[in-house]
Amino acid sequence: MNEAFFALEEEKQRAVFNAAMEVFSRWEYKRASTDLIAAKAGVSKGLLFYYFHNKKTLYLETFAYAQRLVSAFIQETVPIRSADFFDRLGGASREKMRLMAQSPFLLDFCVRAYYSEGEDVSAELRRKIGGELGGLYATWFEGVDTGRFRPGVDPAHLLNMIAWMTDGYIHTRRMEGKPLDLEEMMAEVDGWMKLFRAYAYKEEE
Repeated sequence: MNEAFFALEEEKQRAVFNAAMEVFSRWEYKRASTDLIAAKAGVSKGLLFYYFHNKKTLYLETFAYAQRLVSAFIQETVPIRSADFFDRLGGASREKMRLMAQSPFLLDFCVRAYYSEGEDVSAELRRKIGGELGGLYATWFEGVDTGRFRPGVDPAHLLNMIAWMTDGYIHTRRMEGKPLDLEEMMAEVDGWMKLFRAYAYKEEE
C-alpha cells in the first residue's frame, strides 16, 4: 500500500473506506466493482489503485479500518473503571452494537469478512481474525477482578465461549436467510451473560 494515502485528510480517507465498505458489503469481494468504489469515494480508479495497488489490498485495508473504528469507539465510550468482567463485557458489546446500528454498511461488511469463504482474501482474513481473538482478553480485560471467579474458571476461556456462542447465533441467522437484529442479538448476549455469571462467580458470602 502507498503511504501517501495516509497523508490525505482524514475526511478523504474515510470517504474511500466508507465507499469500499458499502460496495464490498453489497457484492462481496469477487463481484465488488472497484470502478464503483472509486466513483462513490469521489476519486479516479487510477488514483485508487495508485494508493492500494490492487483490489485485495484495498479490501484488507478496509477491514483493518473497520477494526480500528470499532476499537476506538469502544475505548471512547466504555468506562474501563469497572473491575467486573461481565459489566465490562456487556458495556463493550452494547457500544459495539450501537456503532453498528449507526453505520449502515459496517455490520454487513464485518459479517461478510468474518465468515468469508472461497474468496482470494479468505485465508488472510482468517489469520487476522484468529490473531485478533487471541489478544482480545489482554486488550479489554486487564485489571478485572479475577478473585470473584470460582476455582478452575478461566475468564479468558469464558470470553472465548461467549464469542463462540455469538458466532453460532450469527451462523444460524445466515443459514436461515434472516437479517441480523442487533437488539435481539444483544438480548441473547445479556441472557448468556446472566447464565455465565451464575456459573463463573463464587456465591456471595
